[in-house]
Amino acid sequence: MKVKDAGHVMSNAEVAHWISQKRAQHAREDAQDKASGARPTPRPPNFLKSLEKHERHLSSDAYPYEQNPSAYKGDNSDKSIAKFQAEHMSRIQEPLAAKYKDAVRKKELSVREAQVKLEMEQEKKELTEAELLMIHNHAPTSAEQLQPMIESVDDRFTPQELEVLLDIILKVFRVDQLQAARLAKRTEPTAEVSVEGGAESIG
Repeated sequence: MKVKDAGHVMSNAEVAHWISQKRAQHAREDAQDKASGARPTPRPPNFLKSLEKHERHLSSDAYPYEQNPSAYKGDNSDKSIAKFQAEHMSRIQEPLAAKYKDAVRKKELSVREAQVKLEMEQEKKELTEAELLMIHNHAPTSAEQLQPMIESVDDRFTPQELEVLLDIILKVFRVDQLQAARLAKRTEPTAEVSVEGGAESIG
């Protein structure tokens, strides 16, 4: 899967990481000032207020990264996005080729026509940078959550493909929660790993 509209935009996880680094920097500076007997380094009140606001907002359990460090912490974030892209390609885009090979075999399309149609359909299923960022930020667990994140979703993806996409999201971006749920299922009879929207999910 390619990402259209190239250009880096920070994800929520990256913003949260930047804030934690900034907090650590402030702590080091304050410690150095104290050790040297200097007055604390002044910082703009509005900047500190903004840091606190975003830190509080981004630490909410409504976002997946606090509970899934294997997918979001540090370099894991880029690795999980790359894994998501590879899974999207292999499970959603590449299988489309079989349909057009069959059409060529049945002489319904020429090889050239099939190739053009295949490329058009695969391109339609590519995610824009904004769509990928939304999915990465929220890791939706149901079709109802996922659909608003993808433009013209009904024209681009079948219900079955959305189920596959949800399964990829769960296994890539909510990997720690999924593993915890599976462990709980083995050790506690009341806990279970359920299926929501056709994809295995945390329940």
